[in-house]
Amino acid sequence: MGPIPKGGTVAVTGAAGFIGGWVVRRLLDKGYRVRACVRDAGDDNRCGFLRAMPGYASGRLTIHSANLDDEGCFDDIFAGCQGVAHVSHVSNYSDHEYVQRVCDHIIASVNRRGTAQRPNAQRHGGDVPAVRRIPARLRGVPADGGEGQAQTARRLLAPRLEGRAAPAAVT
Repeated sequence: MGPIPKGGTVAVTGAAGFIGGWVVRRLLDKGYRVRACVRDAGDDNRCGFLRAMPGYASGRLTIHSANLDDEGCFDDIFAGCQGVAHVSHVSNYSDHEYVQRVCDHIIASVNRRGTAQRPNAQRHGGDVPAVRRIPARLRGVPADGGEGQAQTARRLLAPRLEGRAAPAAVT
């Protein structure tokens, strides 16, 4: 499978967050359809800015409730998508079993729904998972529960995003 086709559908987890909101906005700006995954789609305080985006009114943006802690919560949302931008994060990085369980169920949802395929899958009989979890020790994440992904992102992005607000709707 090559790049996501123009007008294709991309699911974005963590869409109500700062980075997730920008990912949604950029995908819409580039002409994609977006399925925004948030913890509670009915929470207007967290999702109001998504509903204010032009893509929501046109139907290119849909908002879906999905609790990251519930296994299989993304199965129906990922069905028919050509891609997934997994931006959400777990609430507790110190519990490594919890983190692994959440990562595994998200990867399973992508692979079960055929959301993405590895480019060389046909050479291997088409039975190659699209997404695999890379053990933390191979990603350079300390096994002792050191700085987590969210803290690292904030530390690295803070100087670049200083003074910027969450994405707003285009008027």
